[in-house]
Amino acid sequence: MRFDEGEPRTVDELLGLVLGWASSAGIAEGRGGYPGGTAAPGWAEYVRTQRRIVAVYRAAVAVHGEPSEARARLLRCYEERFGPDIRRLGEDHEGHVDEMAGRLVYSLPSAAGFDRTTFSCGIREEDLGVLRADPRRRAILEAAARARLERSSLPGGGPVTELDFAGLAARILHSTAAELRNFIVTFRRESGADIDVPTRP
Repeated sequence: MRFDEGEPRTVDELLGLVLGWASSAGIAEGRGGYPGGTAAPGWAEYVRTQRRIVAVYRAAVAVHGEPSEARARLLRCYEERFGPDIRRLGEDHEGHVDEMAGRLVYSLPSAAGFDRTTFSCGIREEDLGVLRADPRRRAILEAAARARLERSSLPGGGPVTELDFAGLAARILHSTAAELRNFIVTFRRESGADIDVPTRP
């Protein structure tokens, strides 16, 4: 968030600038009707950015007041669009699914208690259906994703992208039983991690 056109001189300019951050973030990320739309990667971080911008705007209004009804209406639209998450599956400490601004997002918090980072990736309604219906596949996906993320933190490990996770999810959630067995064996051989974990009660 920068002042590319100079620092704002009035409250109206300040609030206009903050709302400009919100709209420019959508354009920069290829959203808001632009190619990619809500299917583009990075949706969770985009939503969090928009919420931070709304919070900055609200703080400025709390101090200076709202000078424009038109801007107030626009802000209400942003608040409705980027409202609170709706938990669709799981708890905060485990792999869980939230509906974030109209899109399903699978999030996996770090296993380390001191590390608050969370990996997030968009998923489809069909993925959520399997996660709900098949506890074993759900547990395997979480174990495999954690193993990949831990490996990525090692020297030369390379980052885990949303595309990587989408491929992992497709192979685990939508494969046949035989394909899943083969995947588990191959994953164990290549990574050294046993992901065929007991299911949750």
